Amino acid sequence: MDCNGAKDRAENQKGRTYRRPLIFILLLCLFLPALALSEPTIGDYTEIIEANPDDADAYRNRGHAYYLGGQYDEAIADFSKVIELNPDNSGTYNDRGAIYIALQKYDEAVLDFTKAIELIPDNALAYSNRGLAYLNMNQYAEAIADYSKIIEMYPNDVMSHNNRGFAYYSLQQYDEAVADLTKAIELDPDYASAYHNRGVTYRGYGKYAEAVADLTKAIELRPMDDSSVNFRGVSYYFLQKYDEAIADYTRAIELDPLDADYYVNRAAAYEASGDGTAAAADRQKADELNSD
Repeated sequence: MDCNGAKDRAENQKGRTYRRPLIFILLLCLFLPALALSEPTIGDYTEIIEANPDDADAYRNRGHAYYLGGQYDEAIADFSKVIELNPDNSGTYNDRGAIYIALQKYDEAVLDFTKAIELIPDNALAYSNRGLAYLNMNQYAEAIADYSKIIEMYPNDVMSHNNRGFAYYSLQQYDEAVADLTKAIELDPDYASAYHNRGVTYRGYGKYAEAVADLTKAIELRPMDDSSVNFRGVSYYFLQKYDEAIADYTRAIELDPLDADYYVNRAAAYEASGDGTAAAADRQKADELNSD
């Protein structure tokens, strides 16, 4: 499954705000192993537990089933019981930490992943998951350390280069970000997120032509990604190619008509192109959306 980050905002040189999506899209987010839920069911596991309250495997399996069914609180309770019965199982801490991430309880997730690493120091999955928690907490230096550890063990891990590249970008260490994202693209030339991320990073440099090229590639690979379309529009805007910017913002609005930032961005492009009437209409629409 995909893991979508929260939106934040970055301000351009003229003071207008443009949406900056988190770059760790398409991360390692399926932490728990897939289960064949056709048999047994949650009810079956419950019967096993009732017959044997100390059956750690039954709690674990029911916890997985609860997790996959979106019943996160119940899953937490079952994995906590597994830990109570077997406190030295690294995988259980990793599993419970994954559920904490799903609940956006990142402090608790970090604690569990740290315990998993203490039990198995070369637990790459726990490092990756803790890195993701740190990214969500905006603790970028800590995330870089975790992804660097994975890259030491697995130098060709594409997502770790991508995620570390985002962390470097967030710290405005653009050279390091571009290096990681370029490596991710070398390892997987069809990795849309890496092109998107490198394009956004080039925009941070002020290298708008390079940003357009990367974002165009990202859109080819992922045509319905409104974020890449919007960011290409931002790059066109700074290249003073206002018609192209307006076309991209219009497409982004078609893909996500409830995002007020896209109307704000298009209003800026309309105003720069001399169409004050269209700019005023877009600003009014953005105000309506923001007031809802």
